[in-house]
Order: sequence, then C-alpha cells, then structure tokens
Amino acid sequence: MGNLPTPQPTLNVYTRHSSGCPYRKNRYSRQCTCPKWFEIQGDGCRRRVSARTRDGRTADDLAAAEQERLRAGPAPPAEQVKPLTVEEGLAKWIASFKRRWAPSTIVQYGTFKRKVQRWATEKKITLLRDITSSHLETWREEWGLGDLLPPSVENPKGAPRRTDDKIGAPSQNQFQGYLKRFCHWAHTRGHFAVNPAAVLDSIRPDDKRTMPLTLEQFDELIAAAEKYDSYRMRPMDRFGAELKAIFLVQRWTGLRILDVLALPRKALVGNALSLKTIKTGAKVKATLPLHVVAALAAIPPRPGTHKDYFFWSTTCKYAVLRSQWLCRIRKLRPQLSFVDEHGQPMVFHSHMLRDTFAVQLILAGAHVDEVSALLTHKSIAVTQRYYMRWIKEMETQLQDKHIELMKKMGARFAA
Repeated sequence: MGNLPTPQPTLNVYTRHSSGCPYRKNRYSRQCTCPKWFEIQGDGCRRRVSARTRDGRTADDLAAAEQERLRAGPAPPAEQVKPLTVEEGLAKWIASFKRRWAPSTIVQYGTFKRKVQRWATEKKITLLRDITSSHLETWREEWGLGDLLPPSVENPKGAPRRTDDKIGAPSQNQFQGYLKRFCHWAHTRGHFAVNPAAVLDSIRPDDKRTMPLTLEQFDELIAAAEKYDSYRMRPMDRFGAELKAIFLVQRWTGLRILDVLALPRKALVGNALSLKTIKTGAKVKATLPLHVVAALAAIPPRPGTHKDYFFWSTTCKYAVLRSQWLCRIRKLRPQLSFVDEHGQPMVFHSHMLRDTFAVQLILAGAHVDEVSALLTHKSIAVTQRYYMRWIKEMETQLQDKHIELMKKMGARFAA
C-alpha cells in the first residue's frame, strides 16, 4: 500500500470580538474592527497566530499569502532569491492580486506604489531586500499633516515635510496596511530574511479626525461660497454657485465629496435622491430639503460640464475630478476664520460636512444604527469609533431629560 499524500495545512481567519461587538456571535465575521487572528491546522496540531490587523480585507489578503507559503514549504534564503528592485517588487505584488478592483481601489494602490517608489529613490534604496525595519520606522515618524515635521534637537524649527508624507490619521492607517501587506508578500517569497514591517504597530484611531462644523461655521462657509465669485477676475473661474450646492448636498446627505461631484442629474427626481456610492457601491436614498434642491437648480450651465451631470465633464477620471474641486475649495479657505473647541485655527476640509451631518443627527436623538445606515458604514463599530464622543454626549442629554421628566412626576433625587 503506497504512502498517503501528506494533507495540506489549512488556515482560517477568525475574529476575537470584544464584549460589546454586535457581531460577537459569529467568530468568522469580517464586518467589525475587532482583532483578526489566524487558525492554522496541519501536522496533527492546531495553532493560533495574530494577524496584527483589525481590517477584514487585510486579514484575508495576509491569509491568502500565508496559505500559499505554507503549501509551498519553507522559503529559500533571501540570498538565493533573484534580487528585485523596489519598483519590480511593487509591480509583481500588485499583479499577484486576482480580484476585480473598483476604480477607487485601483487609484489607491497606484498612489501607494508611486509613494513607495519615490521614497525609496530619495533614500537611495534600489533593491527590495535593502529595506529595513529602521527605514520603515523612521519613515512612519515623518507622516502627518502640515508643511513641517515636529521640532527636534537637530531641527528646532521643524524640517520641511515631504509632499508624499502629508497623510492624515485615517489615511496613515490605510497606507500602513498596504505597506505591511506588501512586505509580508515579499517576505513569504524570500526577498526578506526578516519581515521589516512586522515591527510596525497598529495606528490607533484618533477622535481628532472627526471635526464637525458648528451651525455658525456652516453659515460662514455658505456665505464664503456666495462671495467666491467676487474674488475671481475671469468668468471661467467663478464657481461660487457650484461650491454652495456641493456643501449643501454634503451637509444634508452625509455623502463623500466624490459622490457629490459625480452626481448625475437623473439621480435627483423632485427632491428624492438615489445613487450608489463610488467607494463601496452602497445604495443611498435621501430626501433633500427644498433649499438644497434650489441650490442645485441654480447652477449655471458650463461648456465643460456634461449635460447629464451637475459638476462632471465625464472626460476625466475620478481622481482628476476630485483634485480639480479640492483646488477650488482651497482657494476658499482664506475667507474662513474657523477655530476648534480649544480656540486653535482649524483648516476646512470637505469631509467635515459628512461629520457635521452625522453629529447633528446624533445630537438630535438618532440611534447609532440609523446614523450608521445613513453613512453607509459597513458596521456599527465604525460609526461608534468615529462618533463615540457625541454618542456619549447625546446619552447624557437623554439621561438629564429623563431625570427632569421624573421630577415633574414627583420623583426625588439626592442633590
């Protein structure tokens, strides 16, 4: 009787849910942001290893690469593998994906590839295997917003920040996810003796990323949009009516700016808005206030805008469309005098209007489930992570109101 073939090791992704996670009954759910783990079975034993990520898609990508590595056996030593340049490695990694990507995902991976290539060129790193943990840790310390790095002993005034390193907190987490997946892929193929990205800890969420506008600040924004044209000499540069309409739609629907910019006219019937989001393909149905519908109707016709769209020519890609309008929004900023709750200057970003929509709903008494659905978040956990501060504030308001009602009914409470 011949030898039986050795069974191939199997690897499954599971989630270690927190006690308050709405998906805790399903250990294989990918919908929440609880820690993801690998369960590896083979050779008559079972072991569990942390995936070092909370994102389901990242965990699946890492699991696929790890499964391939387990089936292929131990990788050859790095010195026996044909050296790849950083550019060649990035190209092979992206080509290894079999899934059909959305246009926005293609743009994100392309941006990641260009940033890594430019960073490697500036650091004079040619071969992929020359990237070290020290390189990546130093690079991550330079990520952030603003034109200058934080002051240091070597640079008391702060060194200029590279354009590619001007990354906000949410984008830092996403960018690092791509970086870890790429390094893991290269490590499993023997291009690294030790994975240089393994030392990079997760970037924790920061509630500073959520910056809603007050009602007074939103009124100031609309007033600035109405005056936008008075600062433009050429008629072709006057986009005040369009900016006002964009801001109003975002404020009252919570849509991301690209969904508004690519909004087709047929999506609006009366005051009923219906569309699919570009980022996730989620269906959105909203009812616009009359003054928002009026603002859209007041947009003047332009030679460069397609007749079936409010803001888009259809001759450029989404990335170019967004870049064009963000440039116009930046020209509006000098007319604004926004400050945060601590009195510090606050730079306006269009995503603040999505935050304003969500926070105003929460403070008005909307349940987190409803807000999550309106924002088309994949899970309630995402909504809670971004807006927990205001959810707690709303709960406190409800508790205070409940106490006042009970006092009116004759109840007494300790002072």
